[in-house]
Amino acid sequence: NRFRYYEPETGMYLVSDPLGLLGGEQTYRYVPNPLGWIDPYGLLCRRGQLKALGIPDSPGVYHIILDNKVYTGSGKSILNRLA
Repeated sequence: NRFRYYEPETGMYLVSDPLGLLGGEQTYRYVPNPLGWIDPYGLLCRRGQLKALGIPDSPGVYHIILDNKVYTGSGKSILNRLA
């Protein structure tokens, strides 16, 4: 990320959005939904355009820490693992 440090364990930035509230109400948040949104510069989140970037529009790899349990896998298996 170009303008802010990102903490992958929490899924949030370590510093507040330099745009302040213009960047949204939650100034430390990465994006509303990391499976469908991107924020490559740490300034403005937007819906990802995976096909335009040559990336298949399909579920990818995930790494989630929830209730002190680590879930790692790929796309569609996440719903089965968290159920």
